[in-house]
Amino acid sequence: MKRILLSVLAVTLLVTMLFTLTSCGPKPDGKYGHKNLNLEFDGDKVTVNVDFLVKVSASGTYEMDDDKIVITYEGNDSTSSMPTNLVYDADNDTIKCKLGVLGEITLEKVK
Repeated sequence: MKRILLSVLAVTLLVTMLFTLTSCGPKPDGKYGHKNLNLEFDGDKVTVNVDFLVKVSASGTYEMDDDKIVITYEGNDSTSSMPTNLVYDADNDTIKCKLGVLGEITLEKVK
């Protein structure tokens, strides 16, 4: 009886570990850029730098929704979460930014 109980417990523990490891999908890490737009990921934090006519920088935290990146910006008065039209391509380690009618740009990893 002890062996059966021990075997069931071991199998349950193994299955739980497998589910835990598969729930941690790939996430962007480091700096990604393309001409006027740079994103820098550090853990769950992100900094967005835009240099188009004026230089603008914002920081906050991000979460992955499947392969989509959702950023929660942190400001002096409040925080706001918004969809970003950013999609992480784990196979190529790039981020695709959909700009509506302007098309799509690909942010390459900066070394």
